This record gives sequence, C-alpha cells and structure tokens, in this order.
Amino acid sequence: MRKVTQNSINAFLARKSGTFDNTSTDGDALFLFGNKIAEHRADGIYITTADWASVTTKERLKGLGADVYTRKHVLHLGDKPWDGSWTKL
Repeated sequence: MRKVTQNSINAFLARKSGTFDNTSTDGDALFLFGNKIAEHRADGIYITTADWASVTTKERLKGLGADVYTRKHVLHLGDKPWDGSWTKL
C-alpha cells in the first residue's frame, strides 16, 4: 500500500481531517481529486468509484478493505460485477 493511501485512510478512519497529495478527508468523507469516494454513515462506511474506476481509486478503496478489482474490463467488488455506485463496505 502506498504511503499516501495509508496516511489518508488512517486519518479517515480516525475521523480526522487532512490532505495527502491528491487525497483528502474531512473526517466524514474521503475525497480523491475532489471526488467523494467514501463516507461514514450511521450504519457503516460506504464506498463508490465516483464514476472513476481508476487504478488510484481502486487502491484507495482497497486501503479501506474493499476487494475492488477489474477483470476482463469489468469492475468487481468481491466476486460480483460492480457498477461503482454507493455500496456499504
């Protein structure tokens, strides 16, 4: 895991604000290039690709423990195809 991923995820999970290269958090949400890709909700953490299923987006989500990958040009979350929409982690 890259250092920027580790630092941003640690801050997000601790609900602290911070900016780490192209990733930031206000403690409640995690942003990549200004796009919200994760947020704390009352019933848990939710994730999305924000319509950017890039290598960097997938790395940040993997840092949260999501099993996100692309196989044969299809995005997957766990063992199922995923459209990148908001999903509870």
